[in-house]
Parts: sequence; C-alpha cells; structure tokens
Amino acid sequence: MEPTDAVANISLAEQVAVRLSQAILRGEYPPGSRLPEPELAAKFGVSRGPVREALFHLVREGMVQFRPRRGVIVRQARARDVVDLYNVRGVLFGYACRLAAPAMDTGRIARCREGVALLRSMAGDASKTSLQFLEVRTAIATVIGLAVGNRVLLDEMERLNRRALLHFAAFDRLERRAESVRIWEALLDAFAAGDGLAAEQVAIRQVSASRDEILRLVEAAGETAETGRGQSRSKSAPQISDNAP
Repeated sequence: MEPTDAVANISLAEQVAVRLSQAILRGEYPPGSRLPEPELAAKFGVSRGPVREALFHLVREGMVQFRPRRGVIVRQARARDVVDLYNVRGVLFGYACRLAAPAMDTGRIARCREGVALLRSMAGDASKTSLQFLEVRTAIATVIGLAVGNRVLLDEMERLNRRALLHFAAFDRLERRAESVRIWEALLDAFAAGDGLAAEQVAIRQVSASRDEILRLVEAAGETAETGRGQSRSKSAPQISDNAP
C-alpha cells in the first residue's frame, strides 16, 4: 500500500504548502516555531509570493497561525482546541465508517489489512518516523473513504484530519502506535462482519483514544512549562538576607 505523490498536478503555492506541512510533520519546525518568508523561499527555491500563498493556505487549514510581532508560527496545541477538534472528528469518522460498511467488500478489506500489517511492523520501530506511520494510516483511511460515497463528508474529514496531523507528529509515541494498530484491526473485523454500528463505535473509540493521549501530553507539557517559568522567576528574584534591616 503505497502513498500517492501529494504534489502531482497542483500549483506552485500548493506544492510549497504540501512540502512545508511535511517538514512540520517531520519535526523540522516544532510547535511555536517561526516561519519567515525569506527562509522558506530559499529552502524551497521559490519566490516569496508562492510562500505567502502557501502560508495563507496553512493558516486556513489550522496548521499555522499569525501572531502579532512574531509573524507566522506553527500552531501550538491547546487543551480546549484538542477536545473540540477530536470530538468532531470522532463523530464524522464514526458516521463515515457506518456509511462505508456495506461497501467494504473483501477486496477493500484485504487492502486495508495489508496497510494494518505494515503499521504493525512499524509500531515498535523507532526508525520509522511519524510521517511514515501517518502516510500508511492515511492510505488505509482513503480506502474506507472511497467506500463512503459522500463527498461533503469526506471533504470535512480531510480538513479536520490535516489539523490533527500536527498533534500526532508532535506527540507520537511507540506505545500509542501499538494501540492504534489494535483498534484498526478491530475496525476491519467490524467491516468483515458487515456490522456498520460496530464499525462506527470502534471508529469513535479510535479517535477518542487519540484525543485522550494528546490531551494528557498537552497538559503535561503545560505543567512542565509552568514549573520551568516558576523556577526561572525564583532564581531571578532578589534574595532577602535574614540580617536585612
């Protein structure tokens, strides 16, 4: 199951947007990193015009954001945003799987199982990047999506999925990959049984598990940052001697 070329037959600005989003997902630009136009233009060998258009595109997608006095930065995960995004994704993906179930024939299920087998082989392999794992997951989801037959639903799912990719890249862990594989297997078992309601429930559970893991890590990162700021303030505060008048 090979991912397709994401930059075939699209405009230069769209190509830059794809390449930049891939660089972000590889961790080249962590959350909060600035994205200066001149630097990106040099990196991708284009003028600043396509870079500016690409940044506007990624702002609309929710992957980057404008900040006063800082310009464009990679969006940082916030707990409320994570909850809202993943709750909506869970509902949409669950509904999509219920719609897809009648059309998930043996051929489509076999292709998905091929992808899940590849995920299983990557789950414990730290040399496999988040982006590589995501590409296989996306290929599996594409097979399911083609069975849905609802273009509006698929467009909305793709838009939200692109926002969620940033969270996955930032908080990917090998332990979470293994759990993801197990849930994919349960989803394919539901498809094989022709049980659309069971497929919907498993799909929602899959997205909910991702939400809970990312939320836990976001909150832990926030607590660590707050502790660090507190220690910094403590070190910089003037010390009052016991003998002071």
